[in-house]
Amino acid sequence: MAYDVQVELADFGDTTLSARLVRAVMRVVPFAPPFPTVASLDDAIRAAGGTVTPAVLARAQKHAAAEGALGAMWMGSALDKADGGLALYTGVKNAVAAWREGAGAFSTDSPQAADAVLKGFALAYIGWKLFPGTARERVDALRATDAGKAMLVYYASIEVGLPFADNVVRSGGSFLETLVERWGGEEADKITAVAGSDATEDTLGAFDALLEPLEGMITQSAKYLQPIANAASEHLPKALDVADKVAGAVAVGADVLPVWRMLVARLVAEVAARRAIAEIAAEPPPPPPPPSQTGKVVYQEPAKERDPLPPPPAPQKPSPIAVADEPEERGGAPVLMIALALVAIIAAGGLVALVGGGLMVAPSATSPAASTTEHDATTPGKAPSDRDRSRDGKASKAGKGR
Repeated sequence: MAYDVQVELADFGDTTLSARLVRAVMRVVPFAPPFPTVASLDDAIRAAGGTVTPAVLARAQKHAAAEGALGAMWMGSALDKADGGLALYTGVKNAVAAWREGAGAFSTDSPQAADAVLKGFALAYIGWKLFPGTARERVDALRATDAGKAMLVYYASIEVGLPFADNVVRSGGSFLETLVERWGGEEADKITAVAGSDATEDTLGAFDALLEPLEGMITQSAKYLQPIANAASEHLPKALDVADKVAGAVAVGADVLPVWRMLVARLVAEVAARRAIAEIAAEPPPPPPPPSQTGKVVYQEPAKERDPLPPPPAPQKPSPIAVADEPEERGGAPVLMIALALVAIIAAGGLVALVGGGLMVAPSATSPAASTTEHDATTPGKAPSDRDRSRDGKASKAGKGR
Protein backbone atom coordinates (compact mmCIF):
# COMPACT_ATOMS: atom_id res chain seq x y z
CA MET A 1 0.00 0.00 0.00
CA ALA A 2 1.34 3.42 -0.94
CA TYR A 3 1.32 6.13 1.68
CA ASP A 4 0.97 9.84 1.04
CA VAL A 5 1.94 12.02 3.98
CA GLN A 6 -0.42 14.79 2.84
CA VAL A 7 -3.36 12.37 2.97
CA GLU A 8 -2.24 10.97 6.32
CA LEU A 9 -1.96 14.42 7.89
CA ALA A 10 -5.26 15.65 6.47
CA ASP A 11 -7.08 12.97 8.49
CA PHE A 12 -5.98 14.51 11.80
CA GLY A 13 -7.23 18.03 12.32
CA ASP A 14 -7.35 19.68 15.70
CA THR A 15 -10.92 18.49 16.31
CA THR A 16 -10.19 14.78 15.86
CA LEU A 17 -10.13 12.59 18.95
CA SER A 18 -6.57 11.42 18.35
CA ALA A 19 -5.20 14.97 18.16
CA ARG A 20 -7.18 16.11 21.20
CA LEU A 21 -6.03 13.15 23.28
CA VAL A 22 -2.33 13.54 22.49
CA ARG A 23 -2.41 17.32 22.95
CA ALA A 24 -4.06 16.91 26.36
CA VAL A 25 -1.33 14.52 27.48
CA MET A 26 1.44 16.81 26.20
CA ARG A 27 0.00 19.73 28.18
CA VAL A 28 0.25 18.01 31.56
CA VAL A 29 3.73 16.47 31.13
CA PRO A 30 6.33 19.17 31.88
CA PHE A 31 9.06 17.71 29.64
CA ALA A 32 6.75 17.14 26.66
CA PRO A 33 7.35 19.10 23.43
CA PRO A 34 4.85 21.54 21.90
CA PHE A 35 2.10 19.96 19.82
CA PRO A 36 1.13 22.46 17.11
CA THR A 37 -1.42 21.92 14.37
CA VAL A 38 0.14 19.91 11.54
CA ALA A 39 -2.51 18.96 9.00
CA SER A 40 -0.31 19.35 5.91
CA LEU A 41 3.29 19.64 4.77
CA ASP A 42 2.79 23.41 4.69
CA ASP A 43 2.02 23.32 8.43
CA ALA A 44 5.08 21.14 9.03
CA ILE A 45 7.36 23.59 7.19
CA ARG A 46 6.03 26.53 9.19
CA ALA A 47 6.31 24.59 12.47
CA ALA A 48 9.97 23.86 11.61
CA GLY A 49 10.64 27.60 11.23
CA GLY A 50 10.69 27.68 7.43
CA THR A 51 8.86 29.63 4.77
CA VAL A 52 6.55 27.76 2.43
CA THR A 53 7.86 28.22 -1.11
CA PRO A 54 7.41 26.01 -4.18
CA ALA A 55 11.04 24.90 -3.94
CA VAL A 56 10.87 23.99 -0.24
CA LEU A 57 7.50 22.25 -0.62
CA ALA A 58 8.68 20.20 -3.61
CA ARG A 59 11.81 19.12 -1.75
CA ALA A 60 9.78 18.18 1.35
CA GLN A 61 7.38 16.09 -0.74
CA LYS A 62 10.35 14.28 -2.23
CA HIS A 63 11.72 13.37 1.21
CA ALA A 64 8.28 12.32 2.47
CA ALA A 65 7.98 9.89 -0.45
CA ALA A 66 11.40 8.27 0.14
CA GLU A 67 11.65 4.57 0.99
CA GLY A 68 12.45 5.17 4.65
CA ALA A 69 9.50 7.55 5.14
CA LEU A 70 7.10 5.11 3.51
CA GLY A 71 8.39 2.28 5.71
CA ALA A 72 7.86 4.38 8.83
CA MET A 73 4.28 5.27 7.85
CA TRP A 74 3.59 1.62 7.14
CA MET A 75 4.66 0.70 10.67
CA GLY A 76 2.49 3.47 12.18
CA SER A 77 -0.55 2.17 10.35
CA ALA A 78 0.27 -1.43 11.30
CA LEU A 79 0.42 -0.55 15.01
CA ASP A 80 -3.13 0.77 14.98
CA LYS A 81 -4.35 -2.38 13.22
CA ALA A 82 -2.12 -4.94 14.94
CA ASP A 83 -4.99 -6.40 16.94
CA GLY A 84 -7.87 -5.68 14.63
CA GLY A 85 -7.78 -2.00 15.48
CA LEU A 86 -8.56 -2.81 19.08
CA ALA A 87 -5.17 -2.59 20.78
CA LEU A 88 -4.89 1.17 21.03
CA TYR A 89 -8.25 2.51 22.11
CA THR A 90 -9.09 -0.41 24.39
CA GLY A 91 -5.56 -0.10 25.75
CA VAL A 92 -6.07 3.55 26.63
CA LYS A 93 -9.38 2.82 28.33
CA ASN A 94 -7.96 -0.13 30.22
CA ALA A 95 -4.88 1.84 31.25
CA VAL A 96 -7.03 4.62 32.70
CA ALA A 97 -9.27 2.09 34.42
CA ALA A 98 -6.26 0.29 35.89
CA TRP A 99 -4.92 3.54 37.28
CA ARG A 100 -8.23 4.40 38.89
CA GLU A 101 -8.54 0.93 40.41
CA GLY A 102 -5.17 0.84 42.05
CA ALA A 103 -2.29 2.70 40.46
CA GLY A 104 -1.73 0.20 37.68
CA ALA A 105 -3.28 -3.23 37.99
CA PHE A 106 -1.78 -5.01 35.00
CA SER A 107 0.88 -7.65 35.52
CA THR A 108 3.88 -8.31 33.33
CA ASP A 109 2.16 -11.42 31.99
CA SER A 110 -0.81 -9.52 30.55
CA PRO A 111 -1.41 -8.87 26.83
CA GLN A 112 -0.94 -5.20 27.66
CA ALA A 113 2.68 -5.97 28.58
CA ALA A 114 3.31 -7.76 25.29
CA ASP A 115 1.70 -4.86 23.44
CA ALA A 116 4.03 -2.40 25.22
CA VAL A 117 7.09 -4.39 24.08
CA LEU A 118 5.82 -4.54 20.49
CA LYS A 119 5.29 -0.78 20.39
CA GLY A 120 8.76 -0.22 21.84
CA PHE A 121 10.25 -2.29 19.01
CA ALA A 122 8.12 -0.33 16.55
CA LEU A 123 9.57 2.97 17.79
CA ALA A 124 13.07 1.62 17.17
CA TYR A 125 12.08 0.40 13.70
CA ILE A 126 10.67 3.83 12.78
CA GLY A 127 13.83 5.58 13.92
CA TRP A 128 15.96 3.13 11.97
CA LYS A 129 14.00 3.68 8.77
CA LEU A 130 13.92 7.47 8.92
CA PHE A 131 17.46 8.43 9.91
CA PRO A 132 21.00 7.62 8.73
CA GLY A 133 24.02 6.61 10.78
CA THR A 134 24.70 4.16 13.55
CA ALA A 135 22.01 2.86 15.90
CA ARG A 136 22.93 5.48 18.49
CA GLU A 137 22.95 8.28 15.91
CA ARG A 138 19.53 7.28 14.61
CA VAL A 139 18.03 7.19 18.09
CA ASP A 140 19.55 10.59 18.90
CA ALA A 141 18.10 12.02 15.68
CA LEU A 142 14.64 10.64 16.59
CA ARG A 143 14.82 12.24 20.03
CA ALA A 144 15.91 15.58 18.53
CA THR A 145 12.59 16.10 16.70
CA ASP A 146 9.43 17.45 18.34
CA ALA A 147 7.28 14.72 16.81
CA GLY A 148 9.75 12.05 17.94
CA LYS A 149 9.70 13.40 21.50
CA ALA A 150 5.87 13.39 21.43
CA MET A 151 5.90 9.72 20.41
CA LEU A 152 8.25 8.79 23.26
CA VAL A 153 6.27 10.79 25.85
CA TYR A 154 3.00 9.21 24.73
CA TYR A 155 4.53 5.74 24.84
CA ALA A 156 6.09 6.24 28.28
CA SER A 157 2.94 7.69 29.86
CA ILE A 158 0.02 5.91 28.15
CA GLU A 159 1.47 2.60 26.95
CA VAL A 160 3.63 1.88 30.03
CA GLY A 161 3.13 4.44 32.81
CA LEU A 162 -0.61 4.20 33.43
CA PRO A 163 -1.17 0.43 33.11
CA PHE A 164 2.00 -0.53 35.06
CA ALA A 165 2.41 2.32 37.53
CA ASP A 166 3.04 0.17 40.58
CA ASN A 167 5.52 -2.01 38.68
CA VAL A 168 7.36 1.06 37.43
CA VAL A 169 7.83 2.37 40.95
CA ARG A 170 9.12 -0.96 42.27
CA SER A 171 11.45 -1.61 39.33
CA GLY A 172 13.84 1.21 40.16
CA GLY A 173 14.14 2.40 36.56
CA SER A 174 14.40 -0.91 34.71
CA PHE A 175 10.78 -1.93 34.20
CA LEU A 176 10.86 -1.94 30.41
CA GLU A 177 13.89 -4.19 30.44
CA THR A 178 11.87 -6.64 32.57
CA LEU A 179 9.07 -6.64 29.98
CA VAL A 180 11.54 -7.23 27.15
CA GLU A 181 13.04 -10.21 28.97
CA ARG A 182 9.54 -11.72 29.23
CA TRP A 183 8.10 -10.81 25.83
CA GLY A 184 11.02 -9.73 23.61
CA GLY A 185 11.46 -12.98 21.68
CA GLU A 186 7.79 -13.40 20.86
CA GLU A 187 7.28 -9.79 19.78
CA ALA A 188 10.51 -9.79 17.74
CA ASP A 189 9.10 -12.70 15.77
CA LYS A 190 6.12 -10.54 14.86
CA ILE A 191 8.47 -7.91 13.43
CA THR A 192 10.29 -10.60 11.45
CA ALA A 193 7.01 -11.93 10.05
CA VAL A 194 6.04 -8.61 8.53
CA ALA A 195 9.41 -6.90 7.85
CA GLY A 196 12.01 -9.66 7.46
CA SER A 197 14.91 -10.92 9.53
CA ASP A 198 17.27 -8.11 8.47
CA ALA A 199 14.78 -5.51 9.63
CA THR A 200 14.43 -7.30 12.96
CA GLU A 201 18.19 -7.29 13.51
CA ASP A 202 18.39 -3.57 12.75
CA THR A 203 15.35 -2.89 14.93
CA LEU A 204 16.78 -4.70 17.94
CA GLY A 205 20.06 -2.83 17.55
CA ALA A 206 18.23 0.49 17.57
CA PHE A 207 16.07 -0.61 20.51
CA ASP A 208 19.17 -1.33 22.59
CA ALA A 209 20.20 2.32 22.06
CA LEU A 210 16.64 3.51 22.80
CA LEU A 211 16.09 1.44 25.95
CA GLU A 212 17.93 3.69 28.41
CA PRO A 213 16.24 6.96 27.29
CA LEU A 214 12.85 5.22 27.42
CA GLU A 215 13.46 3.91 30.94
CA GLY A 216 14.27 7.43 32.11
CA MET A 217 11.19 8.87 30.46
CA ILE A 218 8.95 6.17 31.97
CA THR A 219 10.32 6.95 35.42
CA GLN A 220 9.74 10.68 34.95
CA SER A 221 6.21 10.16 33.61
CA ALA A 222 5.27 8.20 36.74
CA LYS A 223 5.37 11.50 38.67
CA TYR A 224 2.48 12.91 36.61
CA LEU A 225 0.19 9.90 36.17
CA GLN A 226 -2.78 11.47 37.94
CA PRO A 227 -3.03 14.52 35.64
CA ILE A 228 -2.23 12.27 32.66
CA ALA A 229 -5.13 9.96 33.55
CA ASN A 230 -7.49 12.89 34.00
CA ALA A 231 -6.50 14.43 30.67
CA ALA A 232 -6.83 11.14 28.79
CA SER A 233 -10.23 10.29 30.26
CA GLU A 234 -11.64 13.65 29.17
CA HIS A 235 -10.94 12.90 25.52
CA LEU A 236 -11.78 9.22 25.25
CA PRO A 237 -14.69 8.32 22.94
CA LYS A 238 -17.95 8.53 24.83
CA ALA A 239 -18.95 5.12 23.51
CA LEU A 240 -16.14 3.51 25.48
CA ASP A 241 -17.73 4.65 28.74
CA VAL A 242 -20.43 2.01 28.27
CA ALA A 243 -18.68 -0.44 25.94
CA ASP A 244 -16.94 -2.56 28.52
CA LYS A 245 -16.95 -5.64 26.35
CA VAL A 246 -14.71 -6.24 23.38
CA ALA A 247 -17.70 -6.51 21.04
CA GLY A 248 -18.92 -3.12 22.11
CA ALA A 249 -15.48 -1.61 21.59
CA VAL A 250 -15.17 -3.06 18.11
CA ALA A 251 -18.54 -1.54 17.24
CA VAL A 252 -17.04 1.90 17.77
CA GLY A 253 -14.84 1.31 14.73
CA ALA A 254 -11.23 0.32 14.17
CA ASP A 255 -10.15 3.87 13.34
CA VAL A 256 -11.60 5.67 16.33
CA LEU A 257 -8.20 6.48 17.80
CA PRO A 258 -5.43 5.82 15.26
CA VAL A 259 -2.92 7.72 17.39
CA TRP A 260 0.20 5.97 16.11
CA ARG A 261 -0.72 6.57 12.49
CA MET A 262 -1.10 10.27 13.33
CA LEU A 263 2.13 10.48 15.34
CA VAL A 264 4.25 8.78 12.67
CA ALA A 265 2.78 10.95 9.90
CA ARG A 266 3.71 14.06 11.89
CA LEU A 267 7.22 12.69 12.40
CA VAL A 268 7.69 12.00 8.68
CA ALA A 269 6.41 15.49 7.83
CA GLU A 270 8.72 17.20 10.32
CA VAL A 271 11.80 15.29 9.13
CA ALA A 272 10.96 16.00 5.48
CA ALA A 273 10.37 19.70 6.21
CA ARG A 274 13.61 20.14 8.16
CA ARG A 275 15.67 18.43 5.49
CA ALA A 276 14.08 20.51 2.73
CA ILE A 277 14.68 23.77 4.60
CA ALA A 278 18.32 22.88 5.28
CA GLU A 279 19.01 21.83 1.69
CA ILE A 280 17.48 24.93 0.15
CA ALA A 281 19.35 27.17 2.58
CA ALA A 282 22.65 25.50 1.66
CA GLU A 283 22.23 26.00 -2.08
CA PRO A 284 23.79 29.10 -3.71
CA PRO A 285 21.29 31.63 -5.07
CA PRO A 286 20.51 31.17 -8.78
CA PRO A 287 22.23 33.60 -11.18
CA PRO A 288 20.09 36.42 -12.59
CA PRO A 289 18.59 35.68 -16.01
CA PRO A 290 20.23 37.35 -19.00
CA PRO A 291 18.54 40.48 -20.42
CA SER A 292 17.35 38.58 -23.50
CA GLN A 293 15.06 36.46 -21.34
CA THR A 294 13.64 39.22 -19.21
CA GLY A 295 13.36 41.95 -21.85
CA LYS A 296 14.95 44.40 -19.44
CA VAL A 297 18.40 45.82 -19.45
CA VAL A 298 20.05 45.07 -16.16
CA TYR A 299 22.50 47.77 -15.17
CA GLN A 300 25.76 46.46 -13.87
CA GLU A 301 28.26 48.81 -12.36
CA PRO A 302 31.49 48.71 -14.37
CA ALA A 303 34.48 47.33 -12.69
CA LYS A 304 36.77 49.97 -11.30
CA GLU A 305 40.08 50.34 -13.09
CA ARG A 306 43.15 50.11 -11.03
CA ASP A 307 45.15 53.32 -10.65
CA PRO A 308 48.38 53.24 -12.71
CA LEU A 309 51.57 52.90 -10.82
CA PRO A 310 53.41 56.24 -10.32
CA PRO A 311 56.60 56.75 -12.40
CA PRO A 312 59.85 56.05 -10.63
CA PRO A 313 61.46 59.18 -9.10
CA ALA A 314 64.13 60.97 -11.23
CA PRO A 315 67.68 60.63 -9.98
CA GLN A 316 68.75 63.70 -7.98
CA LYS A 317 72.11 65.45 -8.42
CA PRO A 318 74.25 65.32 -5.34
CA SER A 319 74.40 68.57 -3.36
CA PRO A 320 77.73 70.34 -2.60
CA ILE A 321 77.30 69.32 0.99
CA ALA A 322 77.06 65.73 -0.02
CA VAL A 323 80.27 66.13 -2.04
CA ALA A 324 82.04 67.66 0.91
CA ASP A 325 80.75 65.06 3.28
CA GLU A 326 81.73 62.16 1.05
CA PRO A 327 85.07 63.04 -0.52
CA GLU A 328 85.93 59.40 -1.17
CA GLU A 329 82.87 58.86 -3.34
CA ARG A 330 82.91 62.28 -5.09
CA GLY A 331 86.59 62.41 -6.13
CA GLY A 332 87.76 64.48 -3.15
CA ALA A 333 91.46 63.48 -3.51
CA PRO A 334 91.94 64.99 -7.04
CA VAL A 335 90.36 68.31 -5.93
CA LEU A 336 92.78 68.60 -3.04
CA MET A 337 95.75 67.99 -5.31
CA ILE A 338 94.67 70.72 -7.71
CA ALA A 339 94.30 73.18 -4.83
CA LEU A 340 97.79 72.42 -3.59
CA ALA A 341 99.20 72.89 -7.11
CA LEU A 342 97.58 76.34 -7.38
CA VAL A 343 99.06 77.38 -4.04
CA ALA A 344 102.48 76.26 -5.23
CA ILE A 345 102.20 78.26 -8.45
CA ILE A 346 101.13 81.43 -6.58
CA ALA A 347 104.01 81.01 -4.18
CA ALA A 348 106.47 80.65 -7.10
CA GLY A 349 105.14 83.87 -8.70
CA GLY A 350 105.72 85.83 -5.50
CA LEU A 351 109.31 84.52 -5.34
CA VAL A 352 110.05 85.70 -8.93
CA ALA A 353 108.77 89.21 -8.09
CA LEU A 354 111.01 89.33 -5.03
CA VAL A 355 114.13 88.41 -7.03
CA GLY A 356 113.41 90.89 -9.88
CA GLY A 357 112.54 93.90 -7.74
CA GLY A 358 115.16 93.62 -5.03
CA LEU A 359 113.42 94.29 -1.80
CA MET A 360 110.12 95.15 -3.48
CA VAL A 361 107.22 93.21 -1.96
CA ALA A 362 104.53 91.94 -4.28
CA PRO A 363 101.63 94.41 -4.33
CA SER A 364 98.34 93.64 -2.77
CA ALA A 365 95.93 91.64 -4.83
CA THR A 366 93.38 94.46 -4.54
CA SER A 367 95.44 97.07 -6.52
CA PRO A 368 95.63 97.25 -10.31
CA ALA A 369 99.41 97.06 -10.27
CA ALA A 370 99.28 93.86 -8.30
CA SER A 371 97.17 92.32 -10.94
CA THR A 372 99.65 93.33 -13.72
CA THR A 373 102.73 92.31 -11.78
CA GLU A 374 101.21 89.01 -10.80
CA HIS A 375 100.31 88.34 -14.37
CA ASP A 376 103.80 89.12 -15.58
CA ALA A 377 105.47 87.27 -12.77
CA THR A 378 103.46 84.18 -13.18
CA THR A 379 103.97 83.98 -16.91
CA PRO A 380 106.12 80.90 -17.30
CA GLY A 381 109.64 81.44 -18.94
CA LYS A 382 109.54 85.30 -19.25
CA ALA A 383 112.14 87.32 -17.25
CA PRO A 384 111.84 91.16 -16.76
CA SER A 385 113.70 93.22 -19.44
CA ASP A 386 116.11 96.31 -19.06
CA ARG A 387 113.30 98.59 -20.15
CA ASP A 388 111.14 97.25 -17.42
CA ARG A 389 113.85 97.77 -14.83
CA SER A 390 114.53 101.35 -16.04
CA ARG A 391 110.87 102.20 -15.94
CA ASP A 392 110.59 100.81 -12.46
CA GLY A 393 113.57 102.82 -11.31
CA LYS A 394 112.26 106.11 -12.70
CA ALA A 395 108.99 105.52 -11.09
CA SER A 396 110.75 105.00 -7.81
CA LYS A 397 112.74 108.26 -8.08
CA ALA A 398 109.67 110.22 -9.07
CA GLY A 399 107.95 108.93 -6.00
CA LYS A 400 110.84 110.09 -3.81
CA GLY A 401 110.83 113.60 -5.42
CA ARG A 402 107.29 114.12 -4.46
